[in-house]
Amino acid sequence: MGRSASLWVLALLVLVGTPARAEDKADPAADYKTFLEALPKDDPASITKAIDQYRTAIVPLGTDQHAKAFLEFLEFHENVCEGVGKTFWNKPDDTAIYNDVSDNERVRELHRYGLRIRGDGCDGYYVAGIPEYIPRMFAPYLPISVRRYLEVREPETRVSYQVDAVLLIPHAQVAQRVADWDRYLKNYPDSPMRTEALVLRAQYLLDLLTGMANSPLDPATEDRAKNIRVICKDYMRANPGTYAGKLVWQQYGYLKKKGFFSRPFDPYDRTACDRYDEIRKTLSKDVNLDEYWMNPESGYRAEKIKQK
Repeated sequence: MGRSASLWVLALLVLVGTPARAEDKADPAADYKTFLEALPKDDPASITKAIDQYRTAIVPLGTDQHAKAFLEFLEFHENVCEGVGKTFWNKPDDTAIYNDVSDNERVRELHRYGLRIRGDGCDGYYVAGIPEYIPRMFAPYLPISVRRYLEVREPETRVSYQVDAVLLIPHAQVAQRVADWDRYLKNYPDSPMRTEALVLRAQYLLDLLTGMANSPLDPATEDRAKNIRVICKDYMRANPGTYAGKLVWQQYGYLKKKGFFSRPFDPYDRTACDRYDEIRKTLSKDVNLDEYWMNPESGYRAEKIKQK
C-alpha cells in the first residue's frame, strides 16, 4: 500500500473512530438495576439476593460504580419494605407482630433480612429497615462521602421523632441534626447523597425554626420561649456564617421583634409559624420540598412525592 493510501486509511479511521468495545458500552449500575427490578418486592429474601449480586457484580469494580449501584439498592430496599408491608398485614393479627417482639416467627423472619416493624404514631404500622443493617452490609465498599452519610443518618433512624405532629425529641437535638447536615453538605458538596442531605437539613430546619403543628416549640419545657432563645443563641454562636446559622439568625430577629421572648408562655402562640411559607420557599431553592421527602425515623433514600 502506497504512502498516500496509508494516510487516507488513517484519516478515515480518525473520522469514523475505532469500534467501541463491549466493556466501553457496559453500565454495571444499570445492569444491577435491571437485576433488582426482576426480584419480587413482596419477599424479604430478595434483599439477600440483591446484596449477594452487589458483592459479585459491583464490588470488583471501582468505587464510583459502588456508589451508583448502592443508590439503586436503596431505592429497591424502600420498594421491598413497601411490598412486604402490603402483604404482611394480610395474615392473621398477632399482637407480638405489632410490638416487633423477636420471639414471634414472622418477626424473626423480617429480622433475618434486616427488616423490622415500626409504629407510625397514629395506630398504624409499617415495615422499615433495621438501622444498622444497610451500613453493615455496604459501608466497606462505599466512598468516604457515602460512608459518612450513613454514619450521620443511622442514629437518627433509631429513635421516634414525632407523633401526630408532636415533636418527641428536644429542640436542642433538632438543632444538632441541622448542624450535622449543614457540616456534611459543606464537607461533601458533590456527594451522591447530596439530595438526601439537603432534604433532611431543610426538614429539620423547618421544625427548628417554626415548630410543628402540635409542638409550637420545644416539648421539653413549658418555658418554650426562653428555651428556643437559648437554642438560637447557642446555634448562632457555634455555627456563625453557615447556611443554617444565617436562617436561625433571621428567625431569631423576627421572633425578638414580635416580642415572642418577652411575653408569658402561651401554648397556642403561633408566632414562630408565621414565616413557615417564607422559610420553606427559601429552603426549596436548594431542594424542592414539594418533590422530595424523607421520613426522619427510617430510610436512607429520599422519596419522590407523588403529585396528584
